[in-house]
Amino acid sequence: MKLWFNVPFILIHLDYLSKNRLFLLKPAQNRADSPLNRLFGEVGRYFVVSLLALAVDYGLLIVFHEVIGLELLIANAISFSCGAVVAYAGSIFWVFGHRRLAQPKKEFILFFAVGLGGLLVNEAVLWLFSAANSMPYQISKVFAAGSSFVFNFLVRKWLLFRESKSSTE
Repeated sequence: MKLWFNVPFILIHLDYLSKNRLFLLKPAQNRADSPLNRLFGEVGRYFVVSLLALAVDYGLLIVFHEVIGLELLIANAISFSCGAVVAYAGSIFWVFGHRRLAQPKKEFILFFAVGLGGLLVNEAVLWLFSAANSMPYQISKVFAAGSSFVFNFLVRKWLLFRESKSSTE
């Protein structure tokens, strides 16, 4: 099954056929590991995907704020949203071995809703360090990214990708 999402200026193709994955990129459910090993594998893969999403987020933040001249928190919201799309694609294709929702549209909406919570964490930490404490926003973004990484992983893992006996609709 294939699903197309239109994002402003970006067309992202999400292919849900997991059988086409390379062996080394298969999620934890396809290997005989203990639950703790699967969790550590998911955290590691989520970290890699988050680094890629952060590269998109951080790069676009600089472009939107310094090149285009958008206000910092508006530029951050836009760049963070683009990074969230990268994180979603990586999460469903590679990071998590279990999916609780059978409907991809609902899953994407919930994934993005959790991302909005992560955006609030990100914005609050960015504001706290850069505006309230006069730290350069480039350094503040590192703390903001770390905070939203922890928030997003924990909530997404619990809400969307934890193993359950039956799939939720």
